Amino acid sequence: MSESLGTAQQYLDKGLVFYNKGWLDEAISSYRIAIQMREGTFSRAHYQLARALLDAGDIGGAIEAFRTSIQQQPENPEAYYSLGLTLARRGEYAEAIEAYRTAIEQRGGNHPWACHNLGIALLRRGDFDEAITSFNLAIEQRNGDFPKAWHNLGLALGRRGDLEQAAGAFRKALNQRQGNYPDTQFELGRVLLEKGDPAAAAEAMRAAIQQRSSAFPQAHFELSRALFALGQLEGSITEA
Repeated sequence: MSESLGTAQQYLDKGLVFYNKGWLDEAISSYRIAIQMREGTFSRAHYQLARALLDAGDIGGAIEAFRTSIQQQPENPEAYYSLGLTLARRGEYAEAIEAYRTAIEQRGGNHPWACHNLGIALLRRGDFDEAITSFNLAIEQRNGDFPKAWHNLGLALGRRGDLEQAAGAFRKALNQRQGNYPDTQFELGRVLLEKGDPAAAAEAMRAAIQQRSSAFPQAHFELSRALFALGQLEGSITEA
């Protein structure tokens, strides 16, 4: 391809402009031209192509492009992290875990989002202890300010049976979101109900329902259970 039409870097830059405007087809085309002009060897363009393909719904193509970017530039923590996210979307958690761990290692151990998403992948595989370690590390690396990680830490602790600690983690998440976190209100309510505190559980479920802009049938059901435990039979029937 003639360099008179532009350099590979210029096509990469064009692709970034198109991508930022949401013009995915044009971005993908520009990235492919940039790669072709470098005879296939252009790690950064493969990485950006992968991002655009992922946004376009081509998960398989995105995985292939991330892997090519890594092959051409092995010290590539963001590509490893993005590969992990993409593999996890396809349910390939073992490979996602490997990719996240490489991203963390290449960042010298300091990559809070990779630690967080590693924790999610481990949680989905039932590795509760390792998931808890990963979530705690993510939180530590964000100086404690990481509501998503606190929420997921609560899930892992709850599934391990540590209900008191789970409730504490959910409350941390809520404090950092000024209480406005309906999914966390719901999970807190479930833990409180399991702990034998139906009054507090009902309060959390009501907050979850109020904060959700759409219907929340699971929260209504759990609220009915809490009200039944409190002896409020009429209210429990209404909520169910």
